[in-house]
Amino acid sequence: MSRYTGASPRVKAIVDRRAAGRCEKCGKATASQLHHRRPRGMGGTRRESTNEASALLALCEPCHRFIETAARDLSRSNGWLVRQNSDPLTMPVLYRGRRAWLDDAGQVDYCTHLTRMMLHDNVYGDYEQCADCDHQFTTDGGPI
Repeated sequence: MSRYTGASPRVKAIVDRRAAGRCEKCGKATASQLHHRRPRGMGGTRRESTNEASALLALCEPCHRFIETAARDLSRSNGWLVRQNSDPLTMPVLYRGRRAWLDDAGQVDYCTHLTRMMLHDNVYGDYEQCADCDHQFTTDGGPI
């Protein structure tokens, strides 16, 4: 018997409530798939935090496919994917066009300063620091 490595029904309900039925990337289409910001890897994961609300996004199928296949570097830059050694709670995400942090209770905390993140590959400028959240951004809003 294989072990279940996905999100619990409680966590799925938190993410569904946060998404309100809309894709958490584009904000327009109906969310139909659950995406792990920190990939589970082959055979799943034993790290419980990988299946917490901060590590999950409700996405439409085209956005999910885009994140997983078309632009891995862009997906990491925008927080839709985070590296295995990163904590999704501390990694900002481009959430419906605005920089935000997701928590495990289903809250979205938007950065009130530089809210645009890198929307296209290789859009980098001079660096500056967000005064309130201590995260560094390029002058066009993209992360370092």
